[in-house]
Amino acid sequence: MLESYVESGPKEALAACDKSSHSPPLACEEIVNLYLKDVDRSLIQENLRLSYVERLLRLQRNVQAANKLRGAGLRSSKTER
Repeated sequence: MLESYVESGPKEALAACDKSSHSPPLACEEIVNLYLKDVDRSLIQENLRLSYVERLLRLQRNVQAANKLRGAGLRSSKTER
């Protein structure tokens, strides 16, 4: 039963653990633990140490870098034609 939740994906697995369903709480904990092992908690902790302004500035820099890469990719694909 647990495998079918995991194979369907995280949203479906968590929806299956909704309080309105009849899933036993232990199965829900197992699903959460399966996904939790793939989470790098050090990145979350590092981000939580920052103020909200610092987080927004970091996000802004990341978006700018992504846009710069996207622009470079578009220019590159146009020159290859």
